[in-house]
Amino acid sequence: MWSYYHQYSHYKLTEKSVGSLEANIGAFTDPQHNLYIADASPSTEEVQKPGNLQPGGVIVQIRSTGICGSDVYFWHAGRVVYNVREHVLFLSTPPVSGLLRRYVTHLARWCRKLPPSMSCEDGALLESLSVALAAIDRSKLRLGDSAVICGAGPIGLITLLCAKAAGAEPILITDIDRSHLNFAQTLVADSPGVLRIYPVQRGKSEEELAVGMKEALGMEPDVVLECTGVESSIGASIHAVRSGGTVFVVGVGKDQMKFPFMRLSTREVDLKFQYRYCNTWPRAIRLLDSGILSNIRKLVTHRFAIEDAVEAFKTSADIKSGAIKVQITNKD
Repeated sequence: MWSYYHQYSHYKLTEKSVGSLEANIGAFTDPQHNLYIADASPSTEEVQKPGNLQPGGVIVQIRSTGICGSDVYFWHAGRVVYNVREHVLFLSTPPVSGLLRRYVTHLARWCRKLPPSMSCEDGALLESLSVALAAIDRSKLRLGDSAVICGAGPIGLITLLCAKAAGAEPILITDIDRSHLNFAQTLVADSPGVLRIYPVQRGKSEEELAVGMKEALGMEPDVVLECTGVESSIGASIHAVRSGGTVFVVGVGKDQMKFPFMRLSTREVDLKFQYRYCNTWPRAIRLLDSGILSNIRKLVTHRFAIEDAVEAFKTSADIKSGAIKVQITNKD
């Protein structure tokens, strides 16, 4: 059995010999933001007759799919922006169909074989890991840098693992949910150094949040990796970072925001943003295969069959569910 994951997506793909196949179904949303399960393409007849494939194409069975925050955002908001290229085609972003199906056709050159040490579930974590790797790289986080990570959701937690592996010290992580902060401490409990946490209190000003962040860290951070996209969190990050430091925004936010411009200007703070990533898959596989980032597996807290994909999305969107990373699986 060959293991593949998709070059531009977080879906783990597995090739399967054609035999007795279940009907191809997928999860869909409509303009009214309804989620539903329906028949998907290619049909089982098309899967069993691969002669219709374009040159260089393969038929793959999707085994594991991770629900991203952007997936939930798209479900609720009806849109999301991807990549710096204006005309990029991105699977799961209309008019391009998504990969939350049993079978898909795809170009073989965008597939990679996973090593025996990695499961289908591991493969579905590689997209989120790629986001964090790009953030560490573009923020220029260096060995010994002090760092703040805003947001202890899946991207924030994986960014925490990467920042630890990159040698940042000390590290502070913030969130409004204390249970997520507790999870973060458990996640890196076996790593050198001490993780500091800061529970964000609603209603505090950006300046007050910044003071709390600096006190919890013990200094002004060199780098802030902002993983929420929330305006007040970005503002607090700008007030907290040292002069000449970097605030790197990974999270997706609203179209227009207000920033403390003169704070950025007078302290020469670099404010940077990220849409996505590129050429991260080989590094991501090596890091997971080697065991350096093996704790990433702890993020998967809930698993659903594809028939229950609607419930999976509801669980992922419900802060009371305790979900960190929800995955949807297909049978062999």
